[in-house]
Amino acid sequence: MGRQLRVQRPPIRNISDLRDRCLKVWYNLSPVIYQGLMASMPRRVEAVLRAKVQTETKAHTPVTTIHESQLARWEVAQLLLGVNVCIR
Repeated sequence: MGRQLRVQRPPIRNISDLRDRCLKVWYNLSPVIYQGLMASMPRRVEAVLRAKVQTETKAHTPVTTIHESQLARWEVAQLLLGVNVCIR
């Protein structure tokens, strides 16, 4: 999205112009972009949780784990968005 905004002409002049162009780019994104983003979310969430676990372990606080209920929420989101993603 940022790349698409940077190459647009004429240059963005103000906040209102930026908002309008952001919305235009957002609404014209390909469904493939959304599918890729959805497919990457479990990996991204896992990376965040691992970083949190490492931080909490160093601070001697309880470790956070991914629970089945959290994975179930991802599966529901996938169904609602119509994206087939394998969660490991």
